[in-house]
Amino acid sequence: MAASLPRRVYRISPTGKAEDAEQYQTGGLHPVLLGNTLKEGRYRIIHKLGFGSFSTVWLARDTAKERYVALKIARADFNPNSNELKILRYLAGLDSSDKGSEFVMRLLDDFIIEGPNGKHQCLVTQVAGPRLSRPAGVNYTILGPARLLASQLFQGVSYLHSCNVGHGDLYTGNILMQLDSFDSWSEDDLYACLGQPVQEKLLRKDGKSLDRCAPPYTVHPGDLSLLEPLFLLSKVLIIDFGQAYFLDKPPPSSTSPSQFSAPENLFRQGVSTATDLWALGCNTFEICAGYTLFKALFLPRQDVMQDIVAMLGRFPDRYWKVWEERVQYFDEEGKPKKQAEASLYSSAYPLYDRIRDMAFLYPADGRCLDTTLRDCTTALQTCELVQMHDFLSKVFVLDPETRITVKDALEHPFLALVNLSRP
Repeated sequence: MAASLPRRVYRISPTGKAEDAEQYQTGGLHPVLLGNTLKEGRYRIIHKLGFGSFSTVWLARDTAKERYVALKIARADFNPNSNELKILRYLAGLDSSDKGSEFVMRLLDDFIIEGPNGKHQCLVTQVAGPRLSRPAGVNYTILGPARLLASQLFQGVSYLHSCNVGHGDLYTGNILMQLDSFDSWSEDDLYACLGQPVQEKLLRKDGKSLDRCAPPYTVHPGDLSLLEPLFLLSKVLIIDFGQAYFLDKPPPSSTSPSQFSAPENLFRQGVSTATDLWALGCNTFEICAGYTLFKALFLPRQDVMQDIVAMLGRFPDRYWKVWEERVQYFDEEGKPKKQAEASLYSSAYPLYDRIRDMAFLYPADGRCLDTTLRDCTTALQTCELVQMHDFLSKVFVLDPETRITVKDALEHPFLALVNLSRP
């Protein structure tokens, strides 16, 4: 007989805009109220920035340095000796003037607080803006704005690799746009722009009073996009080092989304700097195209494996032979089986065609291209698209040993010749 699910203590949020209240228990989240102060009054909670499975993130005022910061408070059962904290502390102790370091999140402070649910690790970092996406509101006469962001992303990861650190989870959710400083704003100015924090009363299902483990209310995250017109910079920021590792001690795999995972990670055969490079290529395509390179609809890992074969052909034997499901879609040469031709992902779809279709959907000059382009053998007619194809062809190599390095990628014309002035 299957074990029954634990009974919920708190009523489910009608909005879904706050963390699951069931996390407020021993070993779980720390109850935070607006106006609370941490670390002997240094950090004052102003607003919420977000939440996840293992933490809440708050906008706080650092009263010692008169600045706004992001304050991440982990669950009490979070391992304080995890690689994330080790690596962030290590990077914080290095020279912040090194090239590429300005595109990597920097730890400003860390400390531990004790509350009714246990001891919680707190990480203090700079406040960043929205997640990376295809830049909006620009004139796409060229791919320059997208190439600029891609170049910054490669510079940031090159810096990490030079510091003996692999990121392990490079996807657009972990890459934010930087914000210019708004430290001079008063809290009233900030609320005038963002609005007052929305509070949602927390209620127990049995109607009893709340205990010390839970706050009387949860808070909806503020919409920092309201600050964008004034403070958004054309600079990326690489965040979240939960999957990061030192290069001399790589893990067998990471839990990065399948659409950004290299073959060696999909098959759990080790990760390396080459794995980060593959993810950078996926991000580059998404920045330029506005949609992901590899599709994952039903079974993400299997779908992406099929889509990679559709783009690049048969996997090397060390992957191919252990992929039991391949027989449903491909013959031993990597050709799609007839019964699988109707599959969304099995039919051949080379990188060249994907870039051509990107140009058709998002033409560089902002006008609709001639529909005959889809059937034209010289589809890649502009210098930038030719460069993009050549560049990504060197990135998307099935064997990680033969991919170019991130450092070499920065010397490719697609990145090296980008106009580094602010678009």
